[in-house]
Amino acid sequence: MGRLIEFATAHPWLSLGVVGTLLAALFNEVRLRALGVSALAPDVAVQAINKGAAIFDLREPQAFGQGHIPNARNIRAVDVPAAPKFKSGKTVLLVCDNGSASGRLAQELRKKGSEQVFCLKGGLAAWQRDNLPVIVGRGRRK
Repeated sequence: MGRLIEFATAHPWLSLGVVGTLLAALFNEVRLRALGVSALAPDVAVQAINKGAAIFDLREPQAFGQGHIPNARNIRAVDVPAAPKFKSGKTVLLVCDNGSASGRLAQELRKKGSEQVFCLKGGLAAWQRDNLPVIVGRGRRK
């Protein structure tokens, strides 16, 4: 232990870098755990979609037109709870660019009692990274 302290005092910037990296990793883990079961990995999301889950893309219409999940509906986040498929108790998958906005909305809706609301873990970026189908515009595959 004495050598660790000696090393840390001799190399303060390196020590701060290690501590900063550990804190960043810890913060990321806490953030992911907060999403809990409300986040679905792309492969699990495909299974939910195949079982009839409704897909709501929360991104701007321009981004939606540049590429989206097949059968996704572009909708503003504030309009999601009013959507007919949302009210039916059907499984709902929320999608954004990286999973953060859809994750927050899914958490809020789950706290209000909507247990069948999920977000796409990693967002559309993770979907594309897994080479899953994306539609450009209104029907062309990307």
